[in-house]
Amino acid sequence: MILHMCGDATAILEPMACSGFEGLSIEEKVDAKYAKRIIGDRACLIGNVSPVDILLSTPAEEVKRQAKMCIEDGVDILAPGCGLAPYTSLENLKAFVEARDEYYKGLNPEL
Repeated sequence: MILHMCGDATAILEPMACSGFEGLSIEEKVDAKYAKRIIGDRACLIGNVSPVDILLSTPAEEVKRQAKMCIEDGVDILAPGCGLAPYTSLENLKAFVEARDEYYKGLNPEL
């Protein structure tokens, strides 16, 4: 099961990590690197690209840059920080998925 916490959940990361959920989904208001340090391997960290500030409002290359940064910061499952905003472009959604693929292909060229 996955627990999603809206807003800045920084103050409750430790209790979230102890909750027994297998995945913890966080919004972009939480620093992913810090969250990963707190959560460790007690749960999968999910998130946390901004659905409005990044996915909706920036060019595809910036979407890719932000998505790769999330992975580098410790996110185990790349996902929007919350629900997708209406009118998010298909181009940006494809860039989001491509960023994940490019990141992991860079780590393992045989993929």
